[in-house]
Amino acid sequence: ITGLGKMGDDKPWKFCHWIIQHRWQKKDMSLLVSRLRDPNAEKDAKVIQTCWDHIWKFNIGPHSEIEDDIFFPALKQKGTGHEDFLAGLQRLEEAHPKLHQVANEIQTLITELASEKANISALAAKVAEFEEMYTAHSTEEEALIVPFVQANMPEADQQALGKEISQKAKQAPGSKLALYMIATFADTDPSLKQQFSASLPGFVRHVVKPMVGMSGTVREHYKLFKYE
Repeated sequence: ITGLGKMGDDKPWKFCHWIIQHRWQKKDMSLLVSRLRDPNAEKDAKVIQTCWDHIWKFNIGPHSEIEDDIFFPALKQKGTGHEDFLAGLQRLEEAHPKLHQVANEIQTLITELASEKANISALAAKVAEFEEMYTAHSTEEEALIVPFVQANMPEADQQALGKEISQKAKQAPGSKLALYMIATFADTDPSLKQQFSASLPGFVRHVVKPMVGMSGTVREHYKLFKYE
């Protein structure tokens, strides 16, 4: 999905953060796979662990938890009578435990890497497997959920649900990093940038984001993943 043009810009969609976060997640996973496969890149287990923490602990883990606890249950309520949609949503829910299983396998390999019980090739292959699974999963999520929400969830309901999600997200590890990276990725797509900017007060966009950008966590993230 590039922006929301395919679904019609005249239809409400108040969850642009969700799509932008998918893009950030995919980018970081791709960068980590490239790092693990690069013979010249640093392979210290502590560095790899920090990279994985930034992807899972600070990003995909809280993201999927919010989907399970808040977003998907709300969609189920709106999906009453839409059997095809509910069947698709069930598939998405069932994919989460599988993703968690592979994430746990990655963590085990990183732990074993530190004690030389695992090699970097096995870890690279497992992260690549996770990347492929998650890319397919998030693409299916967007294809199913975006048009359904636009057609069946009034704008006021979207805004109320968005506030609930936002409150939960603020409590998650790495919430400030997420705010900064989502805002950064929004700048790469005019349609998403317009929606994202409209969802945040000017003070947050022009004062809070630059301040967060100077934090150690953001600087560490840029260094780890070699963002320009």
